[in-house]
Amino acid sequence: MGVNIWWQGKCGGKVLDMKQQIRTMLKYEDPPTILVLHIGGNDIGEKSSKTLCELIRKQFSWMRQLMLDTVFVWSQIIPRSSWRYSDNINAMEKCRMRVNTSIASFLTKTDGCYTRYPDIKANELFLMKDGVHLTSLGNNIFLNTLQGGLEMIIRNLGINLTFPDCNKIQLLC
Repeated sequence: MGVNIWWQGKCGGKVLDMKQQIRTMLKYEDPPTILVLHIGGNDIGEKSSKTLCELIRKQFSWMRQLMLDTVFVWSQIIPRSSWRYSDNINAMEKCRMRVNTSIASFLTKTDGCYTRYPDIKANELFLMKDGVHLTSLGNNIFLNTLQGGLEMIIRNLGINLTFPDCNKIQLLC
């Protein structure tokens, strides 16, 4: 397919860690065709949703300057039943949803794409006992959805997409 995708995991990673990670990767690799970012969940509750959204948008703008031809994909923050900085699950869920909506809107307006995980719920079927990490089933659904989204993005490079929205793909150019 002629596409280069970066996937770099960091346990406990936060948005502010991302800049150094990107700098390091750019020292050793050419910019990717597609860059998938799945980050922000560990920041929820430590920062307000407004501050977190501003920080993520700034990071995307910074990366866009370094990687002009790269398609950026926001990988939705998935639900949790336990959050590091708060016991108020409902407040954290609202914050998660606000961040996901805000960053998806920002990215699709700036030539990026967005991958959602509507089948993953904050329960014991999808999350381990810690309420944060995915079970085997949850991980399989996460990876399968991400793969499907990436396949669609690759087939439609240059078109802003939200996945999965199979019946009504958002083509926001």
